[in-house]
Amino acid sequence: MKKLSHGGILILTLLLGACALPNQSAYKQWRSFYSQVDAMSTEERNTEFVNVQAQYEESPNAMTRLQLAYLTLLAPAAEGGDYHSEEMSSLLKGIDADHELAPVRDLLTRSLRLRENHAGTTAELRKLSKQCEVVEDSRAELEREREKLQREAVICSDQVEALKEIENVMSAPEPSPPQLR
Repeated sequence: MKKLSHGGILILTLLLGACALPNQSAYKQWRSFYSQVDAMSTEERNTEFVNVQAQYEESPNAMTRLQLAYLTLLAPAAEGGDYHSEEMSSLLKGIDADHELAPVRDLLTRSLRLRENHAGTTAELRKLSKQCEVVEDSRAELEREREKLQREAVICSDQVEALKEIENVMSAPEPSPPQLR
């Protein structure tokens, strides 16, 4: 049997190691990332966001763009309902339409639009809710005013009846004094 040199063993090890590594396409990498993020807590996602952002700044590519956009999409809205839409849109626009991950880009773009629509609808619902509260307060105030006016109307009606009685008494002919005979 022929002896392998250290260099031969190293080459053989590298070749066998390369065979053992799965040939992950970009889509498989995306699915793996998505699954991992899905299982993360909010704190872990925040840490992952920082890591992916550093990777993106070091080497912007389609994968890091999608990862950063997805993590941004999952983050709660900032103060005032800012969903970082412009940043996400610019990240997603950096992925070519013919790229293997273009369908994922399209899905995230639609998700962003849905989130924006949801945010707009939610804001509109809050506005309408406040308007309903104002209307309800006004209705309650009008009801109190109507009850007050009804009480005053009863009092006025009683006063009118009393005045009619006084008028009847005043307009009745006075009895003539009895005549003496």
